[in-house]
Amino acid sequence: MMKTINPNYLSTSRLLSIVPIWCLISHNTVASLIICIAVTAVAEITDYYDGWLARKYGKVTAFGKFYDPLCDAILHMSIFICLIKFGLSDVVVALMVARELTIYFIRENLALQGIELGARKSGKLKTVFYIIAEFIFMLYLLIVSLSGASSPLAVWAWDLVWSSIFVAFCFMLYSWCDYVLYFKLESLRHESQTGTS
Repeated sequence: MMKTINPNYLSTSRLLSIVPIWCLISHNTVASLIICIAVTAVAEITDYYDGWLARKYGKVTAFGKFYDPLCDAILHMSIFICLIKFGLSDVVVALMVARELTIYFIRENLALQGIELGARKSGKLKTVFYIIAEFIFMLYLLIVSLSGASSPLAVWAWDLVWSSIFVAFCFMLYSWCDYVLYFKLESLRHESQTGTS
């Protein structure tokens, strides 16, 4: 059964999950937030299984290597953009989006040079902390819906939200610099081998 599943379908399911996640967060009730957390969890699980299926059953393709991280980026950016209305800094989100655009420019530029850019460790770490920050923010909204924004638990949760966002932001900057440096070094190496500038 698993062998017949196209990994790209799982990647597409993450894109399709964006609309219900947005609607559920925007509705902002206890029930909608619980469902939203569950839907987001399933979407994140597919991120693991599409890659696993592709490697296990020999379905790794050039398109999949491009499409999978693209779906991840769109999902995470969509969630963070939606959370702006609940207090997430639009400047932070704008920088996150700029980082994703930079990485895709780098990936496409290197591809033109015949260099395949896979997911780097810094990018994987960034994604882990993105996911943690997203779930903490959703749990904060759930706590506010249950006990009110001024409750001691909600105040503590809000501090936790900003701590998680700060850590995710730092790893985003680290990953951004790591990819840019890698791009520069690979481009220089390519130029030295081909004699171009």
